[in-house]
Amino acid sequence: MNIDDIIESAYPGSRITEQLEDTWQGLPVTEIELETAEGKDLEVIVSKQGGIFEVEEESSLPLIPANHSSTPPARTNALSDCYGSRLRIRDGSPTLPKIPS
Repeated sequence: MNIDDIIESAYPGSRITEQLEDTWQGLPVTEIELETAEGKDLEVIVSKQGGIFEVEEESSLPLIPANHSSTPPARTNALSDCYGSRLRIRDGSPTLPKIPS
C-alpha cells in the first residue's frame, strides 16, 4: 500500500501538503503533513510497513514568550484547551509538548 492510499484510507478527502522521509524512535518512517477534509492540519507519522504511529494536530497559536511572567492567564488557558494534558506548567510557565526527533 502506498502513502497516498494509507492517508486516503485514514483521512478521506484529505490533501497531503508535505511528505518527507525521517526516523521516529529509531525507526525509518514517512512524516506526512496534511489538511483534512474538515480543514484541520495534521502531522502523521507512517511506518514503512504502512502503520500509523502517531498523529498530531498542528496549531497556529503564537509562540509563548521567553519571559513567562508576561504570559497572560488567558493564553495559558487557550494553550491548555488546545494541548490538554500534554501542556505542562513549569515554574509558572506553560511548556508545550516536545516533538520526537
